[in-house]
Amino acid sequence: MLESHLHLSGPGAFHDDGDDSSNYSFSGELLPSLGASINRSANPRKFIILPYDPRYRAWQMFLIPLVIYSAWICPFELAFLRYLPSKLLWLENILNSFFAIDILLTFFVAYLDPRSYLLVDDPKRIAARYLSSWFIFDILSTVPFQAISFLFESNDNVLGFKILNMLRLWRLRRVTVFAVHCAGCFNYLIADRYPNPTRTWIGAAMQDFRSRSLWTRYVTAMYWSMTTLTTTGYGDLHAENTEEMLFDIFYMLFDLALTSYIIGNMTNLIVHGTSRTRNFRDTVQSASEFAARNQLPKHIKNQMLSHICLRFKTEELKQQQILSNLPKGIRSSIACNLFFPVVQRAFLFHGVPFDFLYQLVPEMEAEFYPPREDVILQNEAPTHLYVLVSGAVDLRTKTDGNEQICARLTTGDVFGEGAVLSGTPQPYAARTVELSQILRLSSDTFLTMLRENVEVSKIIANNLLKVVLFAITFLHPHQPAKVASHASFVLLQKLKPADEETDEMINDPHSANGIPEFHIHEQRVHEKINRGNCSKRAIIHMASRMPPSAREQIGKLINLPDSLEELFKMAGKKKGRLANYGEVLDEIRDRCRNSTSSPVLRYLEGKGDSFSGNFSAQKRKSFFRHRHGDQVAIPCGFLQEFPVKESDRLAMEKCDGVVVVSAIMGDHDKVRQPRGLGSHTLASVCFFMFIDHATRKVLVAHDILSDKEGEVNMIGVWRIVTLRGGRLPYDSPAMNGVIPKHLVHRLFPNSKFSVWLDAKVQLTVDPLLLIHSLLVLPDADTAIPKHPFNTHTMEEAVATARWKKWADVESLRVQMETYCENGLQPWSTSKLPYETDVPDSALILRRHGLRSNLFSCLLFNELGAFNYRDQLAFAYVRDLMVPKIKINMFEFEVFEHVTVEYRHNLRPEGSQRSVKMASSRDVKGSSCDDYLLKIQCPQQYDIEGQINLRLCSGREGLCLASGEGDIGVHCTS
Repeated sequence: MLESHLHLSGPGAFHDDGDDSSNYSFSGELLPSLGASINRSANPRKFIILPYDPRYRAWQMFLIPLVIYSAWICPFELAFLRYLPSKLLWLENILNSFFAIDILLTFFVAYLDPRSYLLVDDPKRIAARYLSSWFIFDILSTVPFQAISFLFESNDNVLGFKILNMLRLWRLRRVTVFAVHCAGCFNYLIADRYPNPTRTWIGAAMQDFRSRSLWTRYVTAMYWSMTTLTTTGYGDLHAENTEEMLFDIFYMLFDLALTSYIIGNMTNLIVHGTSRTRNFRDTVQSASEFAARNQLPKHIKNQMLSHICLRFKTEELKQQQILSNLPKGIRSSIACNLFFPVVQRAFLFHGVPFDFLYQLVPEMEAEFYPPREDVILQNEAPTHLYVLVSGAVDLRTKTDGNEQICARLTTGDVFGEGAVLSGTPQPYAARTVELSQILRLSSDTFLTMLRENVEVSKIIANNLLKVVLFAITFLHPHQPAKVASHASFVLLQKLKPADEETDEMINDPHSANGIPEFHIHEQRVHEKINRGNCSKRAIIHMASRMPPSAREQIGKLINLPDSLEELFKMAGKKKGRLANYGEVLDEIRDRCRNSTSSPVLRYLEGKGDSFSGNFSAQKRKSFFRHRHGDQVAIPCGFLQEFPVKESDRLAMEKCDGVVVVSAIMGDHDKVRQPRGLGSHTLASVCFFMFIDHATRKVLVAHDILSDKEGEVNMIGVWRIVTLRGGRLPYDSPAMNGVIPKHLVHRLFPNSKFSVWLDAKVQLTVDPLLLIHSLLVLPDADTAIPKHPFNTHTMEEAVATARWKKWADVESLRVQMETYCENGLQPWSTSKLPYETDVPDSALILRRHGLRSNLFSCLLFNELGAFNYRDQLAFAYVRDLMVPKIKINMFEFEVFEHVTVEYRHNLRPEGSQRSVKMASSRDVKGSSCDDYLLKIQCPQQYDIEGQINLRLCSGREGLCLASGEGDIGVHCTS
């Protein structure tokens, strides 16, 4: 998890910004390790500069000539000039200012960890590393010592300042070619300062050397230095005094080491590297000549050279050579260790058994592709399926000569699967955007494995059809989704068994190894239903966690048009699809900027017995009706302290646009990074994660968080807010998590939109796109997914008791009794457009305003009075509050497609006390009888909603749809 804010890096990164005329970089490149899925294009922390950023590289190139000039002038000035001329002095001070700027920039440049090969973008670690290494030397090499010397009246200190000025040669600590220049200048300096000019190495051959021209003296010094370095030593210039002899001794020792190093490297290059390097150069030259001879465009030539250079670098790593020489068992272990997490997260393999994936992953080959290389050509025969490990790939279609980008894929995405499974030509071209690592799987191998695993084939076909269902609800219709639909249909038809026993197994929607997935069988139609005006129908089945007796009610019937073309035409007309990112960004910015101040709620302040206050049911209900201009203070939590640091509170108040919020309490989940975030989203949207002390303790123990006080903790995009202090508002960790979940408008008072994510959920779509599709387009106050199974509140209450989500059944009974007495009704068509009373609150989107804020406050009050199960109070508050809130309760399939849901961390529960399960006796004769009868006998109600009990008489022990033995009633006449 620490890797969430560390990125793979290297100088000269392959990157393409989408410009067709951009140059291709194939200079020294640090390739990411196999299986590294961290996207190199991800933005670093604010103000941090990536070392391979083109702008920083341009700055480094700009400094090179300045360093060369500084390296030449420093020893030359020391030996031959007493003072620099005024023009040169001004020039040198200007150059020093550029080096000073470079020192400041170094504090913001990420560095490569030599052990993990990860790029560290933590400002404190960058500063600590620089301060403990070369900072002092860099400062001393930039100080203008000659200008400082003018401050002293005596000239005795001039030589000392000039010697200090030589520290700037530190910039060339790795450039040995300047050793000749420096040695010649230092040797001349010794001769120039010696009392007897004739007893010096240059004075013995040139007695009037001080009166000779500057050029003559400099050339003579370089001549001595070169003859000494090359061990030629003609003998015409030699040491004449002790000082010169000592200097010559040290210089010749240096020359000995330097010469040995050069000869050794040349030998190694000639003996070991000549063949491979020569072949590489010949290949580059041949490719260049081929491009010139055939007059190929420049961008095609660059593609050729990029591919050759990338192949040269990957061959140097010998990764495939090493793997191919290992036994199959070891190769499988290595492949699964490197690539299994990426393949497992791919949408195509959701719900696929681990055994199948362990067989599949070793058959994949990893390859690197440079920017703007076509991985797939449009209309080519399908030969491979691809999984993107790192980098980015654009899916492009060309119609009538016009090329259009359909989608941009990132880490974990699969492409080419539709054509492989359907046996049709590829409907799109796939082109890399930057250096990308891609897993390639042969279509023959994949199809062979699917034929041997019929159950897996069904799961993969269903996953493909999810894409179609998501496209109908969300996306613009495009060709790849049609291919996915056709591919799943073809795959199921190919694998359909002949015998009836296996056919019954396929028709059973609950035979997918117990995995709670939606199973959509496109080839099936419901034969028993009168078709009416619709020519096609399809049944959507859901694997249920409920008893077998209740499964009959799970299937949902939807009408389909005559053809896929009409289906996608209909999808294009539906609201809720994802729009263009740029358009969404502009529209949300305008709404945040131009939002008029809606009537403001007044919140009850002061101190209470609890965080939410202790109010009776009637008192809580009295706040449900809120008229325009009411000055009544609404209870909305915070009647006790919510313990956050002042710095965190100020940061929350600064979020004046969109905020994404999550919480982990009791170390029940992991920190999961959102995926698919746009660059503007990273720059403008606030991401806050609330944790308690137990969670923080685990994160610190794993070196994911720093334990230093006062430090702003970041994990990837999340700013971590720790609830400080020994006592939190509630003893229950889940109830503490409800505070940021439902009172986000109070924690972030200036925000305009918010997205809540349960910590077990990972977001895979940019939150701005979700807000635009689910809130802005439908003009809703709140958006929340429907519950996948339950429709009535009482069903959810029974399930809560049955699955021990809340231990105190008696309190659930009291809660339901209270709601029934105060007007809660089961769902019926009169509640349309709402199709259910039960949401799945793992994802909540809000447009902050009077209605949504009031709804959140009233709902939180109910949770504080009973329990944290917000599904139980949802319909009660929604149906009875005034003004009416507009909620977009979207399909659960949409939630499945925009998120990945994980399990909570397992925690030892210890000995649990026995819990009395709910039964019909619990509510017999209670105020919920009428509620339950309306569920059981909806056809026996008259026009005024009164039930005809005689028609219901004799029905003893009616049970809800959630299973036998749950809360029920006895009908009597």
